[in-house]
Amino acid sequence: MQSDRLRNLVYAQLARRPDLHPSPVEIMVALTPKTSIFNLRAIGEDANYTTAYLQATMDEYIILKRDMLTGASTSTELSMQTKIGPDCQGSEREPCTGPQL
Repeated sequence: MQSDRLRNLVYAQLARRPDLHPSPVEIMVALTPKTSIFNLRAIGEDANYTTAYLQATMDEYIILKRDMLTGASTSTELSMQTKIGPDCQGSEREPCTGPQL
């Protein structure tokens, strides 16, 4: 939530909003124990910018997380295809039992 990459994405998103005047914003993140719930708190001088910054942080985090999961799925799929090999012609009804000899 507080990585440089995420922060840069947030700044880029807010730069497209000429109605906002950049000001320092402090983000505090707390994870609720035994859950995947984040408690975010933003403190800043300009209420409009701080609200927009917090919303952009949440939006960009969700996009980043989704992209990471998609990348992991693709990587896992490619790894499995490599291990199974190109000779496998399996399907849902007839699973591959190994290379065809």
